[in-house]
Formats: sequence, C-alpha cells, structure tokens
Amino acid sequence: MIEISLRGIEKYYGANQVLADFNLEVTSGERVGIIGENGGGKTTVFKVIAGEGCEAGEVAIRKGASIGLLQQIPQYPAGMTAMNVLNLAFADLLAMQAELRRLESQMAGAGEAGLERVMTTYARLQEQFELAGGYAIEEKLGKVVRGLGLASLLEQQFASLSGGEKTTVELGRILLVQPDILLLDEPTNHLDTEAVEWLEEYLQNYQGTVLAISHDRVFLDRFARRIIEVDAGQAEVYHGNYSFYVEERSARVEALLEEWKGQQKRIKAMEAAIARYRDWGKRSDNPKFFRRARAIERELERMELLERPREKLSFNLSFNEAGSGRDVWVAEAISCSVAGRKLLDNASLHVRQGEKVALVGPNGCGKTTLLKLLLGEVQPDSGSIKIGARVRPGWLEQEVSFPDPEASVLDTFRNTCPILEGTARHILARFLFRGQAVFNKVGSLSGGEKSRLRLCQLVHSDVNTLVLDEPTNHLDIPAREVLEETLRDFAGTVLLVSHDRWFINRVSERVVELRGGMLVNYLGNYDYYRQHRRGPEEAKKTNKAAPEVRRPPRTEKPNVYKLEQLEQAITALEAELAAIDKEMAESASDYLRLQELTALRENRAAELEKLWAQI
Repeated sequence: MIEISLRGIEKYYGANQVLADFNLEVTSGERVGIIGENGGGKTTVFKVIAGEGCEAGEVAIRKGASIGLLQQIPQYPAGMTAMNVLNLAFADLLAMQAELRRLESQMAGAGEAGLERVMTTYARLQEQFELAGGYAIEEKLGKVVRGLGLASLLEQQFASLSGGEKTTVELGRILLVQPDILLLDEPTNHLDTEAVEWLEEYLQNYQGTVLAISHDRVFLDRFARRIIEVDAGQAEVYHGNYSFYVEERSARVEALLEEWKGQQKRIKAMEAAIARYRDWGKRSDNPKFFRRARAIERELERMELLERPREKLSFNLSFNEAGSGRDVWVAEAISCSVAGRKLLDNASLHVRQGEKVALVGPNGCGKTTLLKLLLGEVQPDSGSIKIGARVRPGWLEQEVSFPDPEASVLDTFRNTCPILEGTARHILARFLFRGQAVFNKVGSLSGGEKSRLRLCQLVHSDVNTLVLDEPTNHLDIPAREVLEETLRDFAGTVLLVSHDRWFINRVSERVVELRGGMLVNYLGNYDYYRQHRRGPEEAKKTNKAAPEVRRPPRTEKPNVYKLEQLEQAITALEAELAAIDKEMAESASDYLRLQELTALRENRAAELEKLWAQI
C-alpha cells in the first residue's frame, strides 16, 4: 500500500528553488534513508510530507495515517519536566486512567442503587483502556527511557535542558506516540553509541513506516532498506542500504560519464563532418554537400544533450607535516571530579607520535573533560600529565565559537593567519567560502560552516597534533569523507572524540573507552572494539591490575589500516638505516660522527624490530 506519494513537487523559499519536479513514493512499512548535501532540500521534503504547502505538484498521504516529525526543538509551557513531555504521548490514556480512578472512588462511596450503573461504566472504560495499551504505559516508557539514556533528565525542567537533550526527549516522545509514519531528521545527533544501537534495533522492529535523514553511515547501513539521495532538488533512488548506495552510485556516475563522453565525441565528429561538407561544397560548387551538411546540423539540433555528471562540492584539507617527540601525552593515575561527580578515577593514558586514537564512551562520562586535561585547560585532582617535546596541538571543540561573532569570515581567518586578502580569499574558497560568503558574520554561520572555518584555521596553523571533539557534527557525508582521507594521510597525531562509528573505523587504529572513570584500550578500529568490549566491572579490574592495551589475537583478521601504517613506518625506517649505513661508510675517519651514527643506528634498528613484531 502506498503510504506517501509526492509527484512533481516544486518548492521555493523566496526566489530560491529547493525542490524541482521532486517525485517520491513510499509503501507501508518501508525503512528509507534520506541523504544529500547540507542545504540540498532534505528537511524541506519532510516539511512537505508533514503538510507545508508547495508551489506545484501533488502530495498524497494514506487516509487516516498519523505523522510524527522530529525536527526543530518544540516549545512547551514553563514548568514542564522531561517526564511531563514524555507523558504527552499517553495524554488520552492518562485521561482514561484518571477517570478510572475517579470511578473507583465513586464506587467506594456509592449506594446499592447506583453501584451497578457505576460498575458498568467502569467495566466498559477499563476494557477500552486495556485494548488501547493502558496497562503497558510503564513498560513502554521504561523501554524508551533506558534505550535513549533519559533517566537522569526526567525530573529536570524541559526549558533548562541543552538543545541536544531537548531533541533526545522529543525523540522519546515521538517514539512513544508510535505514529504510522515516522519522519526523523538526524535522529542520532546527540545520542551516544549505545543509544544509537538501541534506536537501530527499535526502528527495525517498528510497526509503521520510517523515513530518516542522516549523515550517520553505519546507522543508514543497519536501518535503511532504500536510500533516497536528494540532489539538485530531485530524488535519486537506490534500492539497498548505504553500502549498496556507495557502490551503485559510483557505477551510475561512471556509466553516465561514459555516455556523456560518447555523446561529446559524436558531437565533435558531426561538427567536423559539417565543416568538411561545407568546405567540399565551396570547392566543388556542389549543392549536394551543403544539403548533407544541413542534414547533419538538423540532426545535431534535435539531439537531446546529456549533462555531464555533477561533481559534488567538497573542500580541500592538507596539513603541514612537522613531527613532534616520540611521546605526545603520558597521563598517569589521573583523577578528576566535576560538580562533585568523579569522571576519572586513577586512569592512565599514553599517546605516541603518529597515532590515531578514538576516545569513546557514554554521553556525560567525561570525554571532553579528558581532552581539556590533556590540553592543560583543566587540572587533575591527582596524578600527572606530561606533554611531549615539540607537541603543537590544534583543538576543534564540539561547539565551535569565535571571539568576535560580529567579525567576518575573512577577518576571523586573517586574525589567526596574517596573510594578504587575496591569498586568504583563495584559501577560504577551498573550504567553500566563496564570493560574498567571506563577508558573512561568523556569528550567523551554521554549525557546519563554523566547523569548516575552524578546520581552515587549523590547516594553516603550525600544528602537528590534532584534538578533535565530535569533528563530524554538522558535516554532511562528502565533507566527512574529505576529513577522513585527510586524517588518514596526516603524519601527526590525532586524538578524537566521536560517535560516528564509520568515521572511527576509517580513521582510528586504537580505541580508548572511558567508562566509570576507567580507561581501557583496544588496539583496533571501532568494529574490533565493539566485538571485544567488556562490562564496567571487568574494565575496572583490568584498569587497576593488568596492562591497559588489549591486543587482537594473532589468528584474527588483521586491521588493514594498522598494517598499512606499520608497513609505511617499516619502509621509512629501512630507508633511514640505509642512509645511516651510507653515511657511516663515508665518515670512517670521523670518530665522533661515527660514534653518533652507531648509536643512532642501534636505536633505529631496535625500533624496526619492534615494528616487525607487530605484523
């Protein structure tokens, strides 16, 4: 059965056309992932489905179908707690429950004459209450509260919650309503990994139809059975999950490009033929050649020209590569409490030069606090933190802000990178700040634009260590892919906090879990961590009594990214040893230099042996 039908939708905001001849059909029970570049019209599609008008086209929703839309943070009356908001999902049932309580009181005081009438009313209402699921309210509520991690928020005033917390509470309310059609705009934003995994399973078993806009590629892989890419205001359909989309889109683009190239080749051949026939006609004064040239021209005019497949806009990243000392951070037995709550309890961490380390853990466990401790912005209650020689960190915070929100993009960039305006504008253009966009005030930028500007500042700063707190927040999928490739190629050290599992798999070679104040290391990517992670009690024992690194067994499939990095390091060390040997041969008469080279060679040879042992 067709649940949603959009045909020929035209949608404008002012003079800006967002949707152009947009078509979409969704059948009952489907799981559809909506993807596309930021600003491409994804949210507008949801607005049209939810009832916002359009300039042209037809919108048809199955008669009687209810719609639940998770989008903007709603406003609720002052004084409402998070629990009050969740209970709005059961408003009718709670009203029936209150009426049942009133009837129970009435029966207790009723005389024999009126008791039978009240009991009849009570029995009828109780049956309705049971059929509507009234006796399952607590079970349903508990399931969502536990799954989304809302327990600590229930008694707090809704108005006092952060934007992310409000969005999560609203997601919980919509899930409890259980509408026929769920429209979820970035549902995994603000959720920790455990909550995201719970949501994936919940949506797989959901009885209705679900459409979700998301940049979370693992979520799209596990949730979606069809992908709709909103591109240039139109819908491109892929019948599979995100991984299928990646392969299929690449094949489609390649086929379209070959078709376009073939047509261009044919056009050039036809134009050359026209020129030849005309030339022959002039030379021979034969009208037959001119008629043939005109016939080819008409054929060319009738030809439906193909558009070259559009390349997605992306920004360019390339960091300056200057090394630091071997040890970047050595944190030993650190403890730290915030607002009376212990976030770190005798925890230790060692990060070496060139490592790509992901820090994971539930929301509120202290990941950002740990980053601030390592950067020296916060001091531990006990323990020590040492930062290595020549370490120059660059910090991308979770919510990017700038000192002067009234300053322009151009001025803000030049304040950290004093260069000529023309050069600055050229650099900013690589980060998609083009034309008049460089004069926009930084306070008016979207979250994604602020992240791009901060990354631009970092790229053109003298940093060799990157500390990134949720770097993929606000970035669309193409931007995330650019960041992934850049970080994988970055020769320096990366310490990042992220809930983006795809991103962690692509970038990180080591995962450090923070849970219950303890740090536990897993020498592998996110998939390896997920397979081997332990409960908090086991982690606590390991943290206090055993070496912190948990290595994959030798019989398991190796980490491809780790092996690539090891092989590159081995190649570099072998080349360095060859250069040292050559210099030793040339310095045979220089005793002091030979002594230095001998010590250096022994050091490098020991490092090489350790690297070979890891393969």
